[in-house]
Amino acid sequence: MKSLRVKSQNAKNSVHESFSKDSLPLLPVRDIVIFPSMIVPLLVGRSRSIKALDDAMQKDQYILTSTQKSLGVEEPAEKDIYPVGTISKILQLFKLPDGSARALIEGKVRARVHSFLSKKDYFKVSVEPLYKAVEKTKEIEALTRSVVFQFEQYIKLNPKLPPEVTSSIAGVEDIGQMTDIIASHLTVKVSDRQSLL
Repeated sequence: MKSLRVKSQNAKNSVHESFSKDSLPLLPVRDIVIFPSMIVPLLVGRSRSIKALDDAMQKDQYILTSTQKSLGVEEPAEKDIYPVGTISKILQLFKLPDGSARALIEGKVRARVHSFLSKKDYFKVSVEPLYKAVEKTKEIEALTRSVVFQFEQYIKLNPKLPPEVTSSIAGVEDIGQMTDIIASHLTVKVSDRQSLL
């Protein structure tokens, strides 16, 4: 078994979670890109996706979430799913009377699909976590201040985003986490968000 180290961060410090997996269930998602540090509710209706969630819940609650390339594909194949996604933790899973499920997912760390191991009931994949260490230099700090200022202006001009979004980055010291939070709030096409992941 290979050991994957999942890094989860909050505003003041870093928390490391380790788990050992040969594979992770894959949850293809539509019309959303889940970034690390993002908590998102999902309504899941496809039986293959529900089986993937069930498998993750029976183990350690980790799943790879990856966006579909086309919203209209009902049963995606390997070619229909972006190869970079997010190792996510299932915080809550509720089964609904109509057979669908509601899940609360927290993105932990970017990961690239190394290979598809199984396609029987649902996709199982081997993954390679993608860590981006950013060294704090004076130039990076200046760029960070500029990005934060521009994001604050963007929020003021965008009526779809509440002003409280600014506070979500106020105490964040980790530059990578800050850029993930900003990217998750941009109102751009899914393919553009995916390129930021």
